[in-house]
Amino acid sequence: MNELNLSPDLIILDHIFEGNSSAFSSGLEILKEIKKKNNSVKVIILSSIKDEKVKSEYLSIGATRFIEKNDYFIDALMEILDEETAN
Repeated sequence: MNELNLSPDLIILDHIFEGNSSAFSSGLEILKEIKKKNNSVKVIILSSIKDEKVKSEYLSIGATRFIEKNDYFIDALMEILDEETAN
């Protein structure tokens, strides 16, 4: 989490971290830590899980966007990145 000291404008997280040696097991845990340290940073969540409850939880904690991974998620991500960098 030392990277937050760099004051990023935007962070992209995946929902699931399988086989990760990190102390965090999901993007949700990481998002909570990010928001504790820097509530203003924008966070986009990527997930192959199509669950409105999971999506709502991320958005209620402070995720800027939640993108479901499908055949076109890269297009959606690129559009959002274009929007964010234009502001």
